[in-house]
Amino acid sequence: MRKFILCLLFMVFLSPGLAASANIEEVYVGELSPLIVIDAHRGIHGSAVEIVSTIMDMADNTLTAGDFKDIIWARALETVKSHSGTAIICLARTPQRERIYKWVGPVGEVVLGLYAQKNRNMRFRPEDESPKSRIGVVRGSAAAHILLNSCGMEECDLRFVKDDETQFKMLKKGRLDLITQSDTGALLTMKKLGFDSNEFEMVHVLDELKLYLALNIETDDAFVSRLQAALDGLKQPDDDGNSRFDAIRAKYRK
Repeated sequence: MRKFILCLLFMVFLSPGLAASANIEEVYVGELSPLIVIDAHRGIHGSAVEIVSTIMDMADNTLTAGDFKDIIWARALETVKSHSGTAIICLARTPQRERIYKWVGPVGEVVLGLYAQKNRNMRFRPEDESPKSRIGVVRGSAAAHILLNSCGMEECDLRFVKDDETQFKMLKKGRLDLITQSDTGALLTMKKLGFDSNEFEMVHVLDELKLYLALNIETDDAFVSRLQAALDGLKQPDDDGNSRFDAIRAKYRK
């Protein structure tokens, strides 16, 4: 009986998800230039990618280029929620997500808003919109949380799409009246699609978001603290008032 109990305890401690993870093996990303850039030739790079790679290295968890994965955003959120050893870059830290992940940051920021075609002269007032306007949003995104929880909208008022490119295509074709985009992400998406940025405008600011590295909830607290300390160290200014954090960000704004 004693031998059986010892074996059982051994299996419990080795079970995935029950023991805290002190190692990150996969980091998920979505394109958000200049924070995250996905390029066929240069691979996944950007200021947030370099910052995360740097603090991981400082915390003795070196990542290779192959450890960064570009997958569907909703799938990335679910994977990091349920699989130890995973993380996601540039996630907005909303109240709804606070207890789902562990957090290190901020590693960047964006302005999140609603975009429309200029010639439509669209304006947005939350109290007047439901259910008049067809509003596109990526499922599971920070924008979806804000519209549902801060603007008082219902899921039936929104049109859920898989990604930012789909949003812009539907907006241009007149199948949506408004779409949710970050300021940097909108410019990148329009450029990729070959759209004239002068045809679109942000008509309403939803929020100015701080973006974080979000880790699986089972990640070891001491490891998370080392990552945060490393990031805080990057942000410390030198005698000239400059920091490594600012230098990395400036490099990708050129």
